[in-house]
Amino acid sequence: MNNDSYRIPVIISFLLAFSFVIAQEGNAQNHSSLQLDYQQALEVRLPFIKNIQPENDGIGYIAKLFSGAVAVYNNGSLTYSLSRKDKLGSINYLSFHENFNRAVSVGIVAQDRSAIQLSSYMGSDPENWNEEIPSFQKLVIKDIYPGIQLELLAYGDSIEKIFHLQPGAQWHAINVTIDGADLSINKEGELEINSNNARALFSKPIAYQLLNNKKHPVDISYVISGNTYGFHVGDYDPQHELVIDPRLTAVLLGPAEMYFWEIPFSGISGDSAGNIFIAGLTSSADFPSTPNSYNTKVHIGSSDLFIAKFDKDLKNLLAVTFIGGKGIDWCRSLSIDKDGDVYVAGMTASADFPVTKTAYDQKFNGMSEGFIVRFDNELRNLKASSLVNIEEVFYVTTPGNGQVYFAGSTLISGADQLLFPKGSLYDTTLNGKGDAFIGVMDTDLKTMVYATLIGGSDTDLATFLAVDIDGFIYAGGETRSKDFPVSDKAFDRKHSGEEDIFIAKFTSQLSKLESATLFGGSGREMLRGMVRDDKNNCYITGFTSSESLSKFKSGFDTTYNGGEGDGFVAMFDDSLHALSGFTYLGGKQRDSGHGISLMILEDWGKSVVVTGDTESVNFPATKNAYDSSYNNGRGDIFLTILDPYLTEIRYSTFLGGKGIDRVPVIFDTPGKIYISGITDSDDFASSPGTVRSMGRSDTYNFFVLGLEKSQLKR
Repeated sequence: MNNDSYRIPVIISFLLAFSFVIAQEGNAQNHSSLQLDYQQALEVRLPFIKNIQPENDGIGYIAKLFSGAVAVYNNGSLTYSLSRKDKLGSINYLSFHENFNRAVSVGIVAQDRSAIQLSSYMGSDPENWNEEIPSFQKLVIKDIYPGIQLELLAYGDSIEKIFHLQPGAQWHAINVTIDGADLSINKEGELEINSNNARALFSKPIAYQLLNNKKHPVDISYVISGNTYGFHVGDYDPQHELVIDPRLTAVLLGPAEMYFWEIPFSGISGDSAGNIFIAGLTSSADFPSTPNSYNTKVHIGSSDLFIAKFDKDLKNLLAVTFIGGKGIDWCRSLSIDKDGDVYVAGMTASADFPVTKTAYDQKFNGMSEGFIVRFDNELRNLKASSLVNIEEVFYVTTPGNGQVYFAGSTLISGADQLLFPKGSLYDTTLNGKGDAFIGVMDTDLKTMVYATLIGGSDTDLATFLAVDIDGFIYAGGETRSKDFPVSDKAFDRKHSGEEDIFIAKFTSQLSKLESATLFGGSGREMLRGMVRDDKNNCYITGFTSSESLSKFKSGFDTTYNGGEGDGFVAMFDDSLHALSGFTYLGGKQRDSGHGISLMILEDWGKSVVVTGDTESVNFPATKNAYDSSYNNGRGDIFLTILDPYLTEIRYSTFLGGKGIDRVPVIFDTPGKIYISGITDSDDFASSPGTVRSMGRSDTYNFFVLGLEKSQLKR
């Protein structure tokens, strides 16, 4: 990177779009009486982050939008850096610079200090770590033109520039140049910014005056000359203040598709106080340190991790931290221990990923490496951070016994870098192209206490873990190995298709494989959720394209429904010798389970709660559903409640709108169920007072939805 630019961690929209949450407490039209607390990254306020690198003093503040980031320079100019990924995976960029010509004042005043606790741990040098970053809700430039004050507000998907014209001020003094793009005015009166086949819109401006405490609209429109724009204002009372309000409303960069492994929300959990934590993916932007070094190649670069803390009602964002290096960093899982400390695990391609001095593994060994980090409950203190010598960590859990358990995968290219603790372990030799890995560390992430591989001659990975009261460790994942090790009395000993699910039970010290089974048919199976009950029965959910996945006869639906595949729920006994329950979940199109939880519900007692997504009009929904009809889009989310033996659907509802609604993650507290996922539906979970998006269908919004368990009734 050139010396005249620098890399700034910036807040991703789906995170801080929740900083002032929209809580929906009404009943949706034509829906049941179920009430939803619903958040979406739409029109909610974002803070501006103060530049904390004084050597780059050209930039004053940063704001992050749903589609990118905006840098506010100390002279009042703005650089927009926006990006989208298309269906083929290519990233499209749109960057432009907005300069206020002949501006008089360049002093920026930050107002309304944000109550959100922000921290940042970027790179391997602790000198660059910050436990507290100042942020503000509003920026004000007084007298940017004679008698005109500019106010900047950031929202989930827009930057709002509000011009306040004092009596006698001249509106035609406002003169703004856009560098790096061409300008035009469309038939809706919006200002189009076009560059490199990408397009952004500034909304049709509005103008008004407050007279006798009433808002009186004033006619206004854009005027352009080359790459400069201003306004033409109709008749108004020059003896009173005039307000002009244009806004960046949309970034149109072509169609987009998001796959399961690209989901920015990767973990959701809660602490004993009821606070909700979310972990996922954010972006880093490269901005020139001074506005005159601007060029159209400025764009969002690599990805980092965020962890956010909300109150239990999802009404306030309490804290957020960022962690990462110069490469791509990816979050896979989040866990909260009994003391409220927060653990996040995933994969990094950053050689400078931040690790603590006493970490088990401090050396980055290759193209990518798994990691685990530990923060305090306020997300200010990075208590521990370590690499773990495998390619990726998919799951982390902290069952409260003073140890951290994790599951992942390692490839043959990294076999010589594996570091196993001393002692008797089940398997320490790589068996094929890549093995599943199960590890146990101390909570300070200083020591690998136990670890083992499991796999066959092909590729295997472990994606879920559970630990029972006696310390037995249950690992679940996927395998392509025909010779995957299974126990003699396993329910399924034969690898049947392209990719099968496996479940393995180990002793507490990973020294012995107690039992292991496959679960698969002639097609492909993917494990998307696993949970264990108090009798050590193991429940799983996921996706199958196999017509003959199970011969179980007493489940709710034992017949494959066709299409591209079905969701399913299965129950195994503790020995993994018997399938104790099974049902398909689906209709005529594609369906998949994505999250599973065991809950005690008022009307039904012990219940199995599953979330997933469906493209099937005939997906089974119950009469008491919040929404019993498919929403005519390209995919809905479902929430389905079954009895413990999977023979009866007690409650099942669609959740979604007329667009794509996908990949829900589920978490529950004693009183609530939380679901997070992605949507591009403008009418998702609509209810009175819902803030809608700008009508765009090419951009995903990320949501968290909460519902009271007491509302789920027969």
